Amino acid sequence: MPTSGRSAVAPSALLPALWIGLTAGVLEVAIRACQHFLFGRLLFVGVDFWAGAPLVTAGLIAVPATLLAAPLARTRFGLRVRYGVPLGLGILGLILLIPGLAKWAALLFAAGLAVQSAGWLAKRSAEFERLVRRTLPLMLALPMLGAAGLHIAQARSGVPRGMVRAEPGTPNVLLLVLDTVRAIELGLYGMKPTTSPFLDALGAQGVIFDQAFSTAPWTAPSHASLFTGHRPYELSIDWMTRLDGTWPTLAEVLGTAGYATGGFVANTEYASAETGLGRGFGHYEDYRLTAANALRWTSLSRSAVNLWHGLRTPRPGDSPGRLASDEINRSFLGWLDRLAGQPFFAFLNYFDAHAPYFPPEPYWSRFLPGEPRRPRAVGPSAWSPQAVTLGRRAYQGAIAYLDEQIGALLDSLRVRGALRHTLVIVVGDHGEEFFEHGLMGHGNSLYAPSVRVPFLVVWPGHVPASRVAEPVSLAGIPSTVLNLLGRPGPFPGPGLAGYWTGQRPPPAAVTSAVSFARDLPSHYPVSQGALASARLGRYRFLSTPHDTVGQLYDLESDPFETRNLAGEPWAASILRTLRDTATAILPRRNRR
Repeated sequence: MPTSGRSAVAPSALLPALWIGLTAGVLEVAIRACQHFLFGRLLFVGVDFWAGAPLVTAGLIAVPATLLAAPLARTRFGLRVRYGVPLGLGILGLILLIPGLAKWAALLFAAGLAVQSAGWLAKRSAEFERLVRRTLPLMLALPMLGAAGLHIAQARSGVPRGMVRAEPGTPNVLLLVLDTVRAIELGLYGMKPTTSPFLDALGAQGVIFDQAFSTAPWTAPSHASLFTGHRPYELSIDWMTRLDGTWPTLAEVLGTAGYATGGFVANTEYASAETGLGRGFGHYEDYRLTAANALRWTSLSRSAVNLWHGLRTPRPGDSPGRLASDEINRSFLGWLDRLAGQPFFAFLNYFDAHAPYFPPEPYWSRFLPGEPRRPRAVGPSAWSPQAVTLGRRAYQGAIAYLDEQIGALLDSLRVRGALRHTLVIVVGDHGEEFFEHGLMGHGNSLYAPSVRVPFLVVWPGHVPASRVAEPVSLAGIPSTVLNLLGRPGPFPGPGLAGYWTGQRPPPAAVTSAVSFARDLPSHYPVSQGALASARLGRYRFLSTPHDTVGQLYDLESDPFETRNLAGEPWAASILRTLRDTATAILPRRNRR
């Protein structure tokens, strides 16, 4: 049967569009690779991006180009349309990589270049079509080969050099990080009625740190301190840059000692392998290969998704790619069951308490009875007192769900016989503000609700049931783990075990810091410049951008930091000492 002219033109239009789309995708990947590997810039993508991005771009370009070219095949403009549409889309995707460029300007520029380029190619169509047929297989293979190389390199980075076989009876280490959970929301820190019955019972079996502070009010630098023992001002990781290899990580050290190392991450943006936090882990799960995640890979696909979201009303709980704690647990237990008895160091990052707060039933109804079930987001817009109350209740419901899932995880380990040989550390990476200082969320200040976090160390028979009242920093965790395991290590500081063994370390200031952020609302303190804080004993100092005095609080009598004592004459010497400490650790990067 003869083929119609319109159907015959489809393959001839498809192949050039695919070739142009692949070329644009490969160029975008090359630009992103330079940003990431040469300058340490975060891309917020998983390892599948390197092979998948050119294919996503090719698909987004080829489909509309082919559909538009077919009806115009027999017109005088058919050839120009066949080349112009994919060229325009491909050029647009590359231009959108320029930060701060208006969308209309990008469209006009891409359209002008496409018209000129299409005319030039139309005059040389035979040569171009021949080039397409000859090189299209190579264009398809190129991203696959590059991704295979990256997968191999990533796998090798998780196998420590000089690894030895672990001795029989070597204990496991389980680090559970409760993303965005502040201490004051848990029963073991005084919340009534409790949101955390399981963690309350777990804490009674080990050490509870009453005044634990994260080194930063947001995920990436806080996790980096958990892994390296170093403070943010010593680390490369920041809002848009990854952790470099300057300092060893806990996963690297334990991997060298014969541990199987696994990371399971729900916060796929700021705790992913791309941030450098995956260094030393033999197995690391962050981004999953889903259509929703794939559509965030390229500038063109992200723009299409943003346009689509702008034209529709999102459904409740519409948060593509977000992993609940039960999914993290299943991934970890599946990995554990394949270890065949090898001791493990596992890091689990739970994201359930992060905004938008959207706990599952029955927790929603328990904490927000009668309220319509929809996510409670945290944004820069004004919050009414009622909205703050409902948001905090949703947050508490998410914590209660997370508490149940941690209980289920440890029950599973108990059934497997692994729990009695496991050092368990439960810690928050940072807290959350609920309008205590006119702020919502985190990462925008260093007030206590943003950096005071829960911290438990549980290892029955090795760690006594006790409470530590002195302020401590989470940067002490890596050295504490090695001390408990009886292993030497490269991490700074004596560790925290002295607090329950009677060998308390000398008093030292507990510090937190955050660098200047350009894209947050102007009333956020971090939008005015880098911030630092220092606590010694009962007093805590917060630096204030463009203010040489700063803020001083007595956390024993004022835990929410509502009364600034910096102007009191008797506080001058305390203020001076803590100000000097905070100034010394103030982030140098992006100081305004």
